[in-house]
Amino acid sequence: MSSRKYYARRFRLDGADRYVIWYTNHRDGLVESDGRIASFASIRQLERYARAHGLTLQLREPDLLDWDQVWRWCQRPAADLDPTVFLNAWNALNDARTPDGEGHADAELNLFGAADQRNNAIYDKLFHASLGTGVYRQPGWSPDEVSQLAQVLRLGLAYLRERLTPTS
Repeated sequence: MSSRKYYARRFRLDGADRYVIWYTNHRDGLVESDGRIASFASIRQLERYARAHGLTLQLREPDLLDWDQVWRWCQRPAADLDPTVFLNAWNALNDARTPDGEGHADAELNLFGAADQRNNAIYDKLFHASLGTGVYRQPGWSPDEVSQLAQVLRLGLAYLRERLTPTS
């Protein structure tokens, strides 16, 4: 059985940077505190929390996921998109749905979860386009696909905002 590896991640959301702890093993997710995603205003706060909870962080600079950039695109979606940026965003939103402990019976019963499940074909297109493989090496995006992608990401961002703990 493999053990979890923990990484600091930086989110830019609503004009402010937040830090979260992302973990990976057989299932990826974000560390929770009191049923919400633990978020921190600084890397130092995150490091103190990790030490206090016995979490060993992997040494690397926290990567940035710019949710504000994703949100701006969602407000005026266009077919000219970087599939890797949006695939990473979608994956991070799915990680936010992964419960870090017991409970969370409603983890799948939310608008983002339903939209995620309905839009597997768009996710697959993003995935293959980001790899530059198959028929999606240079995909064309229909207006419906662009609209659906924007809707999935808007719902995911709303859900993420609900799940994050406030930072001080």
